Amino acid sequence: MRPRELDISSLIDVLEEEHRRISGKLSEMSSMLEARNMEGFRSALNSIDDTLLQHMLDEEATLLREIIRAFGREGARESIEVFQEHVDIDALIKRMKKSLENGSSGTEEEITFLSSMLSEHFRKEHSRVFPCALDAARMLD
Repeated sequence: MRPRELDISSLIDVLEEEHRRISGKLSEMSSMLEARNMEGFRSALNSIDDTLLQHMLDEEATLLREIIRAFGREGARESIEVFQEHVDIDALIKRMKKSLENGSSGTEEEITFLSSMLSEHFRKEHSRVFPCALDAARMLD
């Protein structure tokens, strides 16, 4: 997997659309869980995982690189802290996938926790990281 080759503004547009799609999938997963549609639940979780792998790669390899180039490591500290949350998000999804592989069903609490974690993370990206990346791109042009 490689970072998508898009300018910062276009990449942010793609990332924002992915935030919306992931949030929608999480809502669908709650409904699937209620209906005991475990195959659909598993498929949606795999889709979120695949999307987030590319998504996180793009954010870290492209946005963060540009922010560090423009503002230095100290100036990028807040963005680095937001992106460090990727580790916890990835770990939770992997744990959920492992549980499903072992025959356990997903729980509403897991979906609620993942939804909450991602919602807060997306909020930080929209309010802090994306504006900073756009500023960095303008500075480096």
